[in-house]
Amino acid sequence: MYRNFNNYEIKGRRIKTTRFSLYDVISIIVYILLIVFIAYKGVYKSSSESTGKWLIAYSFGTPLFLYIVNYKSLRNIRIYLIWITISIFHLVLYNKLQGFESLSTHGGHSANGLQYTIVYLILWQLLRVIYYKITKMELVAPMRGSYYDYFDCRKLSILDYTAFIIYMGVFIFLTVNCI
Repeated sequence: MYRNFNNYEIKGRRIKTTRFSLYDVISIIVYILLIVFIAYKGVYKSSSESTGKWLIAYSFGTPLFLYIVNYKSLRNIRIYLIWITISIFHLVLYNKLQGFESLSTHGGHSANGLQYTIVYLILWQLLRVIYYKITKMELVAPMRGSYYDYFDCRKLSILDYTAFIIYMGVFIFLTVNCI
């Protein structure tokens, strides 16, 4: 059995896609419910300071969640495409919320972070492809205080840390320029 880069198992002439795990389903549903809640509060209810705080936490928590917690799920191309769809919805919501002055902060707008979700997803995939081309292994996220990845059962390499530093550098740069 050969397992290729896009998470398809190839046996002979049959191609079988991997299934969604319970974790994948729950995380996507929770994120969809969160964005519906924030969109409802921001667009249809009166936007308030608490809505702005929720929006900032959501928009800057998403890239951290994607890389640190959800990196294994993003290897599945179908999960990745669902997250791309969510990021496109983020762009639509970002454009809708730009008109609400009540969501403005001293440094910008509370919705500014929503426009970068697609950038983080593309950056993650680019880092993953480069890492795979160099090492023939999947990219993993460093865990706090551990030199071992429990999902892939392997020690982390310097390239894992380098990819993480690049991703976090882009995250910090975009965060500083957003707020």
